[in-house]
Amino acid sequence: MTAETIEIEPVPFAYPQCGPLLRKKDVANCIAAAGVPLDLARGRAQTYARKGLIFTRERGENGWDSRLYEFHDAATAIVLSALHDAGISDSDVTARAAEACYAWNPDAASRDAKYKRDGGHLPPHPITRAVVGTAFGGESWIFNLDVWRCAQTEERLICADLLRWGDEYQPFPNPPEGFLPMCAVSMTLDHLLAPVARLLRPEGLH
Repeated sequence: MTAETIEIEPVPFAYPQCGPLLRKKDVANCIAAAGVPLDLARGRAQTYARKGLIFTRERGENGWDSRLYEFHDAATAIVLSALHDAGISDSDVTARAAEACYAWNPDAASRDAKYKRDGGHLPPHPITRAVVGTAFGGESWIFNLDVWRCAQTEERLICADLLRWGDEYQPFPNPPEGFLPMCAVSMTLDHLLAPVARLLRPEGLH
């Protein structure tokens, strides 16, 4: 998650595009609509794009401002912005948080199997499922983040997980010996994701 541009492999049988392609200013507007001053939201959108924390879907011809994003990317930017509002700006933590929005948790495969669509395929990203669930399924979604540290080596372990309310949270199944929990963050995403949910076209999901 450190490269400026992340290459995306096509995901077969996943959600079709059900919302408009977004420019950076649209991502910033979504962050602002979730409760952040617009100037600050613009700066955050620029930072997330340049650091590769949100995916670029199509490459524009005139630099970063012309690159295009989808609703998943705006939603991930909102999650990262909420972490920043909580005072969390550590690059390793934000990279892990972004990864949790985009990549399914291999330690939670049995739990996440219930998030599959007809045909047995998961949506392209957990954040995709969270936005669609809050927009059209009457669901509530939660983002959890835990940081563990080993006092002897000073090494950190960062665990992030995106899950539907009522489902089992999957932190580290077996933390290595010597690691102790240092902090935990839990965010309900329903109202945060609302600005992105409003962009979706429900007919695109069927």
